[in-house]
Amino acid sequence: MEKQTAKRTGHFDFDKEHKVMTMFTDNAKNYIQLSGAALVLSVTFIHEVLGIRAGDRISVDGWMIAAWIAFLFAILSGAFYQYLAAHSSPGVRPASNCCFSIG
Repeated sequence: MEKQTAKRTGHFDFDKEHKVMTMFTDNAKNYIQLSGAALVLSVTFIHEVLGIRAGDRISVDGWMIAAWIAFLFAILSGAFYQYLAAHSSPGVRPASNCCFSIG
């Protein structure tokens, strides 16, 4: 009976919603960290293991460029998802005048 009343009035369980959003944002954070680490590791491998200096020209194939673009896309998508999750959480709104005021 209580669940039916909650459905009809549009009431939701804030703790449950918060837990789900936390899981999703943690997942996005993991993708950001893994993609960032893969980018840094690949560049570090080129410089440290292969011994190619920063100013030297290297030949990279299309697969490496595609992987770097995919990693950057994953980082940007994860960051954008976290931004949207923070600004669309029900009951939680960021302060509009937290840091500075315009005008």
